[in-house]
Amino acid sequence: FLSNGTLDEEFGEKGKYIFHFPDTDIAASAYNEECLKNARSKSTAPPRSNQFKPYSREASSVQGDHIILLHTLGTFEWTDSLIIRLTEDGALDTTFNGSGFVRVSHDNFPFLELQSVTVDDTGNYISGGDVRADYYEQPEAIILVKHRKDGSLDTSFQQEGFLQIHDEDPNYGLRLIKTVKQPNNRVLCLGFRFSKVFGELSGFLISREADGASNIQFNSGKPVFTNVNSSTTFCINADFLPGGNFFTTALVDIVSRERHYAVARFLHNGAIDEDYGNGAGWLVYREAKNFTIEASTIKNNKIIFAVDDEHDNIIHRAIARGLMP
Repeated sequence: FLSNGTLDEEFGEKGKYIFHFPDTDIAASAYNEECLKNARSKSTAPPRSNQFKPYSREASSVQGDHIILLHTLGTFEWTDSLIIRLTEDGALDTTFNGSGFVRVSHDNFPFLELQSVTVDDTGNYISGGDVRADYYEQPEAIILVKHRKDGSLDTSFQQEGFLQIHDEDPNYGLRLIKTVKQPNNRVLCLGFRFSKVFGELSGFLISREADGASNIQFNSGKPVFTNVNSSTTFCINADFLPGGNFFTTALVDIVSRERHYAVARFLHNGAIDEDYGNGAGWLVYREAKNFTIEASTIKNNKIIFAVDDEHDNIIHRAIARGLMP
């Protein structure tokens, strides 16, 4: 879009770019057709309000003169993700992997889904998501994968280019929502921890070095788990300040229709900054509700949330521009 909100018709084809996957291996098997039939039969049923969303949406980002897209494709039998790179004018960048995209799959898990991508100081890509053994199961681990800036897999990164991050307690699992580049070329992983038995949800932060090793300067290399006012919590975004401290946005009261946003400030070592939010470290915005697709932007110590406006059981969304001095 142009700055006045109108479509930039110089971008792509009349303002839009559509990616067409050239492969033909998404074949319809009998198993897949039966699962699809069952899924469609349940799609008209209203979701139960006490269930958290079992999915995250892929992200896109603008990096220098490139636009990076993530896309997931597959069936009930397998899932792969694509990293797609466009030029700034909305064309597929065929200098990236010779095709403009990279298909990412894991040898040990038939289901891999990427949700976020960061670019390190040398232009390499670190993507994050999760892996599952079965379509209907919760994720077995967070997955980080590293590609060089030309699109080739960096097999020197951890185990042949992949890093699995598990919860130390087998009764719990982790779900990634976003990765954010830290100072010193580190990567911060954000998301939520869930109980495989009770469904309890806590936000988490995990910091990794550029090579995937644990950042021992961040909570001694351990994940930071947090709940805002003892409520179910998703951590969804972060932005680092010049001194290494950072803001984190979260969605709170996930299992209710009243879920809303909150903001925390953390010290560089992962400890909550109790000088923020009147001693609690958090500021809670109960009037900023969201129960569909959560999003936040942090810049210059200011934060913008995407909120839902519901009237007569209809949810309204819009594209808005927030001004920051």
